[in-house]
This record gives sequence, C-alpha cells and structure tokens, in this order.
Amino acid sequence: MKCSSPEAVQLFHEGSLALAQVEANGMRVDLDYLDRTIRKSEKKLKEMDERLREDDTYKLWRKHFGSKTKLGSGEQLAHILFDVLKYPCRERTPTGQPRSSESNLVDIDLPFLHLFRKRAKLAKAKTTFMEGIRDFTTSDGLLHFNFNLNIAASYRSTSTEPNGQNFPTRVEEIAKLVRSAFIPRPGHRIIESDFSGIEVAGACCYTKDKNLIRDYTEGDMHRDMAMKCFKLPQEEVTKTIRYCGKNMFVFPEFYGSYYIDCARNLWENVARLKLITTSGVPLYDHLRAKGITELGPCDPQQRPRKGTFEAHVKEVEDEFWNVRYRRYNNWKKKVWQEYQRDGWCELYTGFVCTRDSDGLVMNRKQVINYRIQGTAFHMLLWCLTRLVKWLRKNKMRSIVVSQIHDSIIGDVHEDEREEYLAKLREIMTVDLLKRFPWINVPIGVEMEMSKLDGNWFQKEKVS
Repeated sequence: MKCSSPEAVQLFHEGSLALAQVEANGMRVDLDYLDRTIRKSEKKLKEMDERLREDDTYKLWRKHFGSKTKLGSGEQLAHILFDVLKYPCRERTPTGQPRSSESNLVDIDLPFLHLFRKRAKLAKAKTTFMEGIRDFTTSDGLLHFNFNLNIAASYRSTSTEPNGQNFPTRVEEIAKLVRSAFIPRPGHRIIESDFSGIEVAGACCYTKDKNLIRDYTEGDMHRDMAMKCFKLPQEEVTKTIRYCGKNMFVFPEFYGSYYIDCARNLWENVARLKLITTSGVPLYDHLRAKGITELGPCDPQQRPRKGTFEAHVKEVEDEFWNVRYRRYNNWKKKVWQEYQRDGWCELYTGFVCTRDSDGLVMNRKQVINYRIQGTAFHMLLWCLTRLVKWLRKNKMRSIVVSQIHDSIIGDVHEDEREEYLAKLREIMTVDLLKRFPWINVPIGVEMEMSKLDGNWFQKEKVS
C-alpha cells in the first residue's frame, strides 16, 4: 500500500504546531452582548410560541396530532397546510407526501406560517450557535476552537467545541446575531483573509481543462451558469442569483451532485431568498414567462417531464459536462478507474487517500472530491503556518485566532495592520506558487476587515 510522502508528513507536523498556537490564542467573545442576546431571544421565542398557539391554524394542528403535536415539525405542518387546509401543493415526495420546502410554501400568505418560519430561524441561532459559543467560552472571555487534522479522510481540518467552521453566513439575520458576539482585542481589528475560488483553482491544477482555466482566470462561470439555469440575460443576474448559480449548481456539479438535487435546491431558493431580477421581476414570474411553471417530480425513477424546471436543469447539466468542461469530465472518469484498479489515489501535496472516514472503500464522489478539497486546504495550511511563524519571529502583537475552510482569521493590532495585510497577501499569492510549482493558475485573495474595536459581523472589504 502506498504511503503519504515525507513532505506531506512535514506539512501536517508544522501545521499541527501552528494550529495549536491558534487554539491557544483564542477568539475574544463579547460575553455581555452574548448573554443579553440569548435572554432577548428566549423572551422573543416564548412570545412567538404564545402567538402561534393562539392561532386557529395551530388549534387545527393540535386537533389532528393531539399529544404528538410538534411545533417544529415541517412534516406535520405540510400535512396541515396541504392535506387539511387544501392549499395548492407544487411538490410531493415520491410516496405522495407534501414537502415543507420553501418553494412549496412561498405562495401561502398565512400569518401563522410567516411567524412559524421566523421562529425556526431564531431558535436555531439561539440553541445551535449562541448557546454553543457561550458553553465553550472560558472565564477570560476567549473561545479556544479545537482544530483536528486526524479526522477527515480528505486530510482537511475539522473544528469542534464548538464547530467554528459551521457558523452561519448565508442568512444575514442569523449571521449578524452570531458573528456580532466576536470582537478583537482592544486596539485591534478582526481581519478575514479568504482564498478566492481556491477549490476551482485546485480543479484547474488537476484536470488542466483549458475551458475551466479560461473561466477561472478571465470569465465568470457562476454568472454564466446562473444565466443558463434561470434563462436570464447577463444584465438581469443579481449578486444573489449568481450566488445560487455558484452554490446550487456549479459547486454541487463539481462535487458529484446531479440535476435532480440541483434543480430542487435552485427552485426552493428562489422562494427562500425571494429572488428577483435586476429589473425587479420575481424569478418565479420570469420562469413562468419562459414556459416553466413547476419544478417537476424530481424522482430518479422517472424521466424528467418536458417543460419542468427539472428537465431544463438536466439540459444545462448535459451541456456543462459534455461540451463546456469535457476534459474535466474525462479526468473524473480516469481517476475513478485508477482508484478501482489501485485502491488508492494521491494528492499533489503528497497525501494518499485509500478509505473514507468510516474506513470503507471510497465512492466515486469521494475519489474526485478528496483530491481537490484536500489540496485546497493544504494550500491554506501552508500559508497559515508561514504566517504564524512570521508573526512570532517578528514579535508582532497581531495573532491568528481561527481558520475556517479557505480563510484565515486574524486579530490584528492597528499599528501592524498594513504590514500584516501586505505580508499575508505575499504569502498567499506569491510564496505559495513558489512552494507548489504544479499550481497552474494565479491565486486570488479577498480580505475583509472589521472596524477598530468593532465586531466580526461589521467587516468590510479591503481594497
């Protein structure tokens, strides 16, 4: 069996030492804000529950489910809305049960439902995130994340106690509640430095797909695929619509998803994110004008029905892999065949993947994804290690306090801000390419900075 290289072992040895320093540094928490916000949330949730239980819809719910009534159950809610109250149902499961998806609920103008959904978001922010942060914050007001390099089979890092890599970003209301709890040391700023499309860059390195390289360096594949998925001209694609093209089609397709899941996620998020075009047209209305009025059954046992969103996304997927990124597609087939033959696959960084996290033989998705995701993290880990060493060597007051997927979180003293930014940009965009000569595309970095003594949520882009 092939083993990981000495260079790979050295990277993790140095990386473990650097992450241990990051853990010891800790991220400062505004305990007064956190306790105050938890109390306010508890009070608000009780008020919401009282209002929900007074509503006729809840009384009907209680009548049907009795002692088994569970206010947080989407399945029970869907039954009441669609099977009892007879609201029009767009989506059902293959067994005929109504779905409680955003896209299925979007046209229901029911005060109870609006309050129910608002309550669900607040409850998650309070219990999963804010109380979790409070539980693990030490008496000195610091949260010391626990980073692990020995759990993920892809050789990526994981974070526990709490999982700082899972803090919300997409729903602004929840992100504000949670990230506002984190503050820098006095006289410091929080600076978040994020690789721009590092996993796509990794795919360019492995596949050497000319179209992918062109799109990464010159084009905008996320905008282009949003245009195709939603049948939009370029000028009608908003930032949020592009976000959907990126995170609900491009990346899922790259990581082994397929048209059924992509179609369902895209369709549901039209409702959840209340998507409208640049000129103000609701996206559902736009799609209806283009002849698409429903999602479709999204049943893998059935062929997509012509005229549905599901059938349209399948056509987009066919063009995506068989025309646009044909060489990428051929690479995926090749590495899967090699794994089936050899029982292992090797990353450019010298790590060897053989099994998944449960010790089982890897599936096709894992064989493809582990290479790209693992390599992307190793680029970040190398940069983080160099930065931590540089800060200690130069006796800087600035420190690294966390690492989230493709980003480094620094607690940076105001007097060292410009030097810190310049050095980190040099490490991430220049030194990295010298260390790993197989990188065949330029590496971009996006940096965001909080106000002086401001909180993490208040960060703004650094030009």
